[in-house]
Amino acid sequence: SHAGAMSALATLYEFGQGVPQNMVEALRLYRLSADAGDVYGLTGLAFLYAEGKGVGRDAEEARRLYSLAVEKGHPRAMFNMALMLLRGQGGAKDTGRAVKLLETAADRGHAAATLELAYLYDEGRGVRKDSKTAAERFLTAVRAKKPAADSLDELMRGWSYTTRREIQRLLKSRGHYEGLAHGFFNAATRKALIASAGP
Repeated sequence: SHAGAMSALATLYEFGQGVPQNMVEALRLYRLSADAGDVYGLTGLAFLYAEGKGVGRDAEEARRLYSLAVEKGHPRAMFNMALMLLRGQGGAKDTGRAVKLLETAADRGHAAATLELAYLYDEGRGVRKDSKTAAERFLTAVRAKKPAADSLDELMRGWSYTTRREIQRLLKSRGHYEGLAHGFFNAATRKALIASAGP
């Protein structure tokens, strides 16, 4: 569609991919695309407002625009809206709604939403604490993201002991890990995570 082409071009200008970076032009094209109801235009424009990128930061406007894209079923908008709801940006905190949006986005294959859900289950924030679900969501996100080695090191940090053990148990049950489920992420765990991510 014409609106979709405008949002795609806006993204190129936003990041300077194949064209000189131009936030004024990116903003103009995202607005035109959003006005036409394009989910990518709505989501791109919302992100600019949320980050104050090329425009004054306006969390309420970002939340409004994300809501419009969420109504159209856009997973990236669901993820970004969920983060705003978890943090109380642009309006009241709503952890329950955030979890529902993350679950829907994750079910639609959004890796970052899947990873955020893993953190929530690990911490018991907005959901019942569940290390097994946290581990399953984490491994699903790793498979979807196929992170580079340095990104994987970052992903391995911050998990509770029980979730780390559960991750090792799951890796072992899937034939990727041969060590003990001791809860300490070491070189063998890292190697198993790389193997579980697949080619």
